[in-house]
Order: sequence, then C-alpha cells, then structure tokens
Amino acid sequence: MLLFGEEDGETPPERATQMARLRPDHLPTSLHVLPATGHLTVLERPAEVAALLGG
Repeated sequence: MLLFGEEDGETPPERATQMARLRPDHLPTSLHVLPATGHLTVLERPAEVAALLGG
C-alpha cells in the first residue's frame, strides 16, 4: 500500500507513480491519498489509516 497525505510536502503524492514503478510486478500495490492531510498520516487521520489497514 502506498499512502500519502494530499498536503504532504516531504513526500508529495506526485511521487506515488515513481514509487509504484519500483515495486515488483507480482506484488499488488494500492494507492491512497488522504485529503487535507500532511506527512504524518497516521497521527493526523488515525481512523482512516486504520480502516485502510483493515482494522
């Protein structure tokens, strides 16, 4: 899973394409961008992150 905050200045969502290309083809990869969220996604949006992780 690639998880980005929409407002992340350290790792902007635009990097997702580059990061996804580095993943081996046989590994499934999902991309999620949380709106109105910065770099600390798990601290800023704990419920949304937990839901994405299946918890």
